[in-house]
Amino acid sequence: MSTSAVPLPFSCAPGAPRGGPIRFGAGYRLRRLLVLAGWLLLPALLLTGARARNPVHFISAIILAAALWPVTTRFGEVLWEGSTVSVRRYFRFVPLEPERVEAAVVTPPLFRRQSLVLRLRRPLHLSHYVYCRLAPGTVCDAWALVHENNWEPR
Repeated sequence: MSTSAVPLPFSCAPGAPRGGPIRFGAGYRLRRLLVLAGWLLLPALLLTGARARNPVHFISAIILAAALWPVTTRFGEVLWEGSTVSVRRYFRFVPLEPERVEAAVVTPPLFRRQSLVLRLRRPLHLSHYVYCRLAPGTVCDAWALVHENNWEPR
């Protein structure tokens, strides 16, 4: 079977009109809520470990912090409004200059999920990367954002 006979899971219409701002970052609120709950659990683990004099709680707290750190600093939400691109970091959107982005890519589908990944030349709030999960209807718009700004990896 040739590769051209394999049907694509979606089709992007070239030059499809975009009306208004486009938000990339499905599940952002739930992810932030889970991260906040994890950071609130961390002091409870440390206090419980200190009271019980049990090193398992301290080891659990270290593992939890190691898992929460990249999620806290790298995951965000991208807002594309015409020629401006903004990235949500923590509680507000930060405008992003196009020359600050070194490369961007839309990941291949894995378990029916795709992400938009931006690699930045200078860190933005402790991270060189911005990851945001794409909703199925925004995959073509994410490709358009990458191509219009010429952010393809070299």
